[in-house]
Amino acid sequence: MGVAALVMGVIGFLIGPCSILAIVFGRIGLNRVARGEATNRGVAQAGFVLGIVTLVLWIIGMIALASR
Repeated sequence: MGVAALVMGVIGFLIGPCSILAIVFGRIGLNRVARGEATNRGVAQAGFVLGIVTLVLWIIGMIALASR
């Protein structure tokens, strides 16, 4: 789930809604790390944060385009 979160976060720069999946997959990945089912905490955390940043940037971009 961590790798999926990271990939969706990167794709989110091109396709905004993918950043929502990055946030969801990153959170699931972090929960699995907390339970001891996975060991890729850094990747899951990077995907989670990247998803949030990408989503915020897309929202700001949409607001800027709408105000033109």
